[in-house]
Amino acid sequence: MVLLKFLIKRNYNYLLLGLIIVTFHQNAFCQDAESIFKKSCASCHSIGGGKLIGPDLQGITYKRESDWLVKFIKNSQSFISSGDVDAVAIGKEYNNSIMPPATISDVEINSVLAFIESKGAAGPKKKKVDYLLKATDENVIKGYRLFTGKDQFINGGSACIACHNVTNVGNGGWLAKDLTMSYNTMKGEGIKALLSSPAFPAMTNAYSNNIMEETEIYNLAAYLRSTATFKVPSNLYEPKSYSKFYFLGFSGFLFLAILFFAGWFFRKKQSVNHEIFKRQLRTEKK
Repeated sequence: MVLLKFLIKRNYNYLLLGLIIVTFHQNAFCQDAESIFKKSCASCHSIGGGKLIGPDLQGITYKRESDWLVKFIKNSQSFISSGDVDAVAIGKEYNNSIMPPATISDVEINSVLAFIESKGAAGPKKKKVDYLLKATDENVIKGYRLFTGKDQFINGGSACIACHNVTNVGNGGWLAKDLTMSYNTMKGEGIKALLSSPAFPAMTNAYSNNIMEETEIYNLAAYLRSTATFKVPSNLYEPKSYSKFYFLGFSGFLFLAILFFAGWFFRKKQSVNHEIFKRQLRTEKK
């Protein structure tokens, strides 16, 4: 009887230890998956927060098979190009916005999918408050100045115009996408998410040590909304001055006119043989 109690107690201790280990491992696993999601996914996707740049992922594991999700996450462009009907439809729905290929392993992708699944199936969506509800013309102007580099970012990041262009700005970069109509796809929350935690390699490298401040992100989002909705403040773009152009043009014309007149005035007015003929005539007269 004593032996039986001993064995039960001993097995109970092992069982309790096993439960502690499993619980600790599961919590650590969830934390790792959550940190991966925040780093690699949260800039474009939410879990229950509605659409950002890409779809809301709450309940996605109930809608799609895990193998399908892994293929799409690993390289969405390649998967779309393969002709998969559902992948092509999603690409069209989001205006063929490029989702960068995953830089995480299959194991990490599956851990992220498990983390998403732990949040439950998709429920009724709450009405979202417009991120830019209180944006003013002043915010738009500040965003324009940050975009074009007229004002510097507080943490020293590169001006957006170095890689992106916006209609009416002129001389913008073409390394990345034209952002004139970007608000129509991403909305304010999407722009905020992307700028807060850049997911694209070029942006990650450019801003990893130069994170934008919240006020800067807000002003940039306000500016991009104004370009997409054609509600740009009348005093946003500084009037172009053509006085320098006119001055340089007139100066160039005057220089060429003087040069032409000097060449004409000092031109050789007589033939090359004139002096020879003149000397011969003098000799014949003698």
